Amino acid sequence: MSSDSASREKKLNWLLGFLLLVATTLAIVFGVLWGKSDDDDKTTTVTVYQNAEVPQDGRTTGLHKYYDGVADELPNIKLNSDVQKIYDGMSYEQRLGQTIQYAIGDLTGPPIIDGSDDAWMTLIQQGMVGSMLNVLNLTFLNMAQKAAKEATGVPLLMGYDILHGFKTIFPVNLGMASSWDPAMVEEATAIAAGEAAAGGLYWAFAPMVDLTRDARWGRMSEGFGEDPLLSGRLGAAVVKGYKTTA
Repeated sequence: MSSDSASREKKLNWLLGFLLLVATTLAIVFGVLWGKSDDDDKTTTVTVYQNAEVPQDGRTTGLHKYYDGVADELPNIKLNSDVQKIYDGMSYEQRLGQTIQYAIGDLTGPPIIDGSDDAWMTLIQQGMVGSMLNVLNLTFLNMAQKAAKEATGVPLLMGYDILHGFKTIFPVNLGMASSWDPAMVEEATAIAAGEAAAGGLYWAFAPMVDLTRDARWGRMSEGFGEDPLLSGRLGAAVVKGYKTTA
């Protein structure tokens, strides 16, 4: 390449870079101005009160936020004050504990070094656990829930992989998808939901509605295949099944 060609290419690259910088700057400025214009038009969206102040109408701000116009549509405003009382009654460490999740049994999450029931109960009684996975011992689960509510007033969130059955095992989701039968999938899920609820489990990691087109992915059997329509219909059937129970 000649020196003239190299010089022209260098100048062109510089010009393109400069134009890109100008375009980006204009886009940012336009976005800020546009957002400010939208904010000016929405004068009643959100009003934030610090330190849980009470507005003129006497309603509590709950967790330090009060939404004008939206609060009137909530089914029970008193819930905010109840939540605030629980929150205020917890220590800083217990509040952090609400964000901590442990796994017991099948290790799909962080365990503790001493995994005995006594060690778990000590943490729960201190309010240092917010959620647990894979708790299948109903006696322990009931004891843990009782201890958690006595410690903080907040029950534990118990979760388990309930993808194609709980005690009663159904075909994997990819197999059930081959039936093209949403009613059957809903019924199977309702059975699983009823069995899980009887075991104190109310959090299931399903439906899995990723569109799976590559058989090399090791968990594609958890979904309903590659068809968007079929995955959507069967995913909706699973949600309905969990909500109804058999």
